[in-house]
Amino acid sequence: PLKVTELRKFNANRAEILLHEMSVEYKKGNSKSRPNVRSYNAILKILSKSGCLDSADRAERLFLQCKSLEHSPDNNQNRETKYSKGKLATSKVDHITYNTLINIIAKSQNYPNRA
Repeated sequence: PLKVTELRKFNANRAEILLHEMSVEYKKGNSKSRPNVRSYNAILKILSKSGCLDSADRAERLFLQCKSLEHSPDNNQNRETKYSKGKLATSKVDHITYNTLINIIAKSQNYPNRA
């Protein structure tokens, strides 16, 4: 059986793969699969608990990807999308994104000069 730490690392890897698959589907024309800040925040949270040695580097890469959504050409058309309970999900990074990124960097042992 997998240890808890191995399972967390597996989950982090799988979550990133799913996010990539969402992006590929969106680029193929499936507008419902467009990743938004909630998608990225979920992956960042998983990374924060994964214990992966490269979590900070991966989190920074995901953060930059999410930030790039703010400036994507189709962002002006659909900045906000509805999700459950009438709340809105945007493509702009938010306080959750920043707090989770800070948490990951603070926990990282391989990221000493960037925190």
